[in-house]
Amino acid sequence: MNGIAVNTYLVGMLDFEDEAADFESVAHAVNYLRGQNVKIMIGSARVADGHTRFPIVVEEENGFLSGIMGGAGNKTSEILTTVFDSCNVVVHKAAPSMSNLEQLKALSQVAFMNPRAEKVHVRDLMPRSRENTEADAFEGLVGLEAQKGRLVEIGNALAAYGRQSLESLHLCFTGEPGVGKTEMARRVHRFLASKGVLHGGPFVQASAEDLIAPYVGQTPVLVQRAFERAEGGVLFIDEAYRLSEGAGNEFGIEAINALVQLLDERRESVICIFAGYPGHMRRMLATNPGFRDRIGFHVEFPSYTTDELTAIFNRFADSKGFAVSPEALRAVHDACARMRHAEGFANARSIRRLHDRAVVKLAAREGGRTLEVEDIRRALADADMGLRAKRGVGFTA
Repeated sequence: MNGIAVNTYLVGMLDFEDEAADFESVAHAVNYLRGQNVKIMIGSARVADGHTRFPIVVEEENGFLSGIMGGAGNKTSEILTTVFDSCNVVVHKAAPSMSNLEQLKALSQVAFMNPRAEKVHVRDLMPRSRENTEADAFEGLVGLEAQKGRLVEIGNALAAYGRQSLESLHLCFTGEPGVGKTEMARRVHRFLASKGVLHGGPFVQASAEDLIAPYVGQTPVLVQRAFERAEGGVLFIDEAYRLSEGAGNEFGIEAINALVQLLDERRESVICIFAGYPGHMRRMLATNPGFRDRIGFHVEFPSYTTDELTAIFNRFADSKGFAVSPEALRAVHDACARMRHAEGFANARSIRRLHDRAVVKLAAREGGRTLEVEDIRRALADADMGLRAKRGVGFTA
């Protein structure tokens, strides 16, 4: 135990309120402190609940740390907050104890480390569970294999050659309602962040209404602010085609013109993803001669197959802690085969509505947590399922 002084270490974490922390900046900050002979250990990131957290152990008694803010009266935790100013520093004093073997090992490592001789690399900070970043980022998505494959190819190219290797990283997702465009955009943000392509920025979602002001001249300001919020990350504009809808839509055209300009000016710092229905998006891109040229990649999303819709229902149930009996799952499969051809069908959105109504029916009969055929049948019969049967299409399981 020689060399380990009681209450001379701080143990805790760097807590970034985003799944896309700037790993490079964290590595530079740690290496800067080590270069000043500060004994600081940092572990690989842990990503959960929308946060990225790095475990840290720091020697509290250090002349350099005290000198950063002009004297020993400043707490080491406050000084760390100054150095790591883009995250929450959560630490507490720790003493060596055999009752906490993992912490004891960490304190021993810090006690005997030679900080100036040890350099941390970005790869050391990456989550250990993300060795296969493609599988992790897109885990749980049903279908969309071709779309995932193309996006992985783009991300791998950026990771290999840098963002400057491609003229435009902006994307356009087109497809019918409920085919996973929004969820895929979130996963793209997570994937690119895990590959080190993003600069620690957030995923920002905006609608056309968020970008249009009620008065002349204010719309470009709103568009500018949206890009500023997404700095270093991804700006996702859902149902973007609404910007060009309506006769005499001067404000929408004003927003499109501002977008076209910023897509070029901010291409090194913001990746913009547009999403909408195929025909609507084609018309929107035609409103400005430079709009389509600013989009680097177009990705089409097909409607889900019957088997995929059934798998989505099962995923919904499992994620909420419900089981689906084999008979009920067959009933869902049969229903999906008919629902796909109904007016008002919205792919995964309609399946979520079916699942939620089936759960309500399950509760009404006090049937525990296993969905049965009768729950599916009664859910399909609900008037607010939002489906209108075409000739020859019914919804009774």
